[in-house]
Amino acid sequence: MKKHLFCSTLMVAAITLMAGQTMAADSKAAPVQTAASKPAAAKVKLIDINSANTKTLLTLPGLTEAQASKIIAARPLGSKAWLVTKDIISAEHYAELKNLVVANQTAQKAPKATP
Repeated sequence: MKKHLFCSTLMVAAITLMAGQTMAADSKAAPVQTAASKPAAAKVKLIDINSANTKTLLTLPGLTEAQASKIIAARPLGSKAWLVTKDIISAEHYAELKNLVVANQTAQKAPKATP
C-alpha cells in the first residue's frame, strides 16, 4: 500500500512538473503585453493661441479665418478657456479644440531704468 501511494505521488509530481514546463514554453512563445510595454501614443504638437500666426491657427479643425483673426486681436489670452469667455468660439467647438491648444504666457520685459 505504501509503495502504491509513493508511486501515485511521484506520478502526480511528474505530471505537475511537465504541465508547468509546457505553460512556461507557451508564455515564452507569446509574451503578454503590459501597459508598460505598449507603444506610447503619438505626441500632438500643441498650438499656442498667443503666438501662432493665422495660417497655423487655421490648421485647427473647424476654425474659420474670422475666428483666427479674433484670436489674434484678443491677445494675450490668459488661458485657452478665454476662447469661449471672449465669444471667439462656442463651448462645443472649444471641447473639440481644448486638447490641441495652449495659451502660453510670455514674460513682459520690464522697462529699463534711466540713470
